[in-house]
Formats: sequence, structure tokens, C-alpha cells
Amino acid sequence: MPAFARHRHAIAGEQPDDRDLSGGGGILLMVVLLTALLHRLRIGELKAAFSESTHTIFGAGFVLIFTIPMVRILINSGVNAADLVSMPMAMYLLGISDPLLRLG
Repeated sequence: MPAFARHRHAIAGEQPDDRDLSGGGGILLMVVLLTALLHRLRIGELKAAFSESTHTIFGAGFVLIFTIPMVRILINSGVNAADLVSMPMAMYLLGISDPLLRLG
């Protein structure tokens, strides 16, 4: 279901039908199947590619689990009740930031 249709269902208070394959995951599966057919991959080769891809995704996902929250904290550090400067600005003022990133 296209994104605009999901939004329309959400406004109407209905549940979208997630059984169709027009979302990102469905398109990805169709591309995988098309690629396997075009390259005439055998089942063993497809399993090996799936295994290698899964290993790579889990390795990157493990790092992203910790990196994304740190970046969000860094970005939102200027929004605080103590009226402190944000972490990027504090790093700039202390001379910790990279010279290429200096503001002026």
C-alpha cells in the first residue's frame, strides 16, 4: 500500500492492509527474486548470498543500535531547562571540533 494510502487510513481511524507487497520490503523481495532469475543463481548460491548479507546487516545493526541514540542526544543537547549550550557548540568553543567544521 502506498504511503499516502496508509496516511489516509490513519486519518480515517482504519487499519491499513499490510498483506500487499507494494511497501519497501515487498519491493526488496521482488528485486531479489528478479536478480536471482537474471543471474541464474542456484539455491546454494542464493543461500550463501543470503547468509553473507545477513551477517553484514547484523554487524552494521549492532553498531547503529548505539550510534543513532548518541547522535540524537548530541543533536538535541541544546534543548534543556538549564539553558546550557549544545554539545556541538561547546566542542567548538573548547576547540575540540575539527577545524574544517568551524563556523566562522
